[in-house]
Amino acid sequence: MAQFYSFRIVHAHKFTLNVCRLLQFIKPKEPEYMPVGNLTGVPDEVNSIIRKSCFNCHSTETNLEWYDKFTPVNFFVYEHIREGRKAMDYFSK
Repeated sequence: MAQFYSFRIVHAHKFTLNVCRLLQFIKPKEPEYMPVGNLTGVPDEVNSIIRKSCFNCHSTETNLEWYDKFTPVNFFVYEHIREGRKAMDYFSK
């Protein structure tokens, strides 16, 4: 009986891994990337904090981590970036 359950667990893991591999071919459109200059009229310390904390989602200067590019995580991350830019964009065209 124990062999039956271990057999099912191994096949469930293989199935899950193969589904994750296939999902990598389905990707959303990546957010636009364009470097942004420093904010004007803001002290350097504040500008540095804003760049580190806010620019990834609220500007076109998006630096994605390696794990942000894997499906299904990329759907959540890209949507979060689109919503962040819609709410407040440090680089308006």
